[in-house]
Amino acid sequence: MARSSSDRPKPIRYDVDTWIVIRADPAIPAAIITRQRTADGREYYRAVSWDLDRDKRLLIGRSATLGGADNLVRYRTRCHPSRVHTTSWIGRSDLRADRKSTQEVEVSGFSG
Repeated sequence: MARSSSDRPKPIRYDVDTWIVIRADPAIPAAIITRQRTADGREYYRAVSWDLDRDKRLLIGRSATLGGADNLVRYRTRCHPSRVHTTSWIGRSDLRADRKSTQEVEVSGFSG
């Protein structure tokens, strides 16, 4: 089920330039958003996946706004991949291939 921005947890401010994003598990962050600045002083927000090991964190995306960066963070669900149809944040659709075992699949937390 798609979640609107009004019924999902808001990012938690950690410091002046850092927010923690919570999704399905309230005890484990889904992502970290940091405010960055370009050489000419423009601000943007960078979202990276959460992992205790910094080397395992992956770039999710960048946005001009905190809300936009929050929208890039997906919910994770456990289900059979053959039953999931996902739409990526850039609008492409991918039908997951049938697999024999259940595995973790990312699905978009937002419609539209």
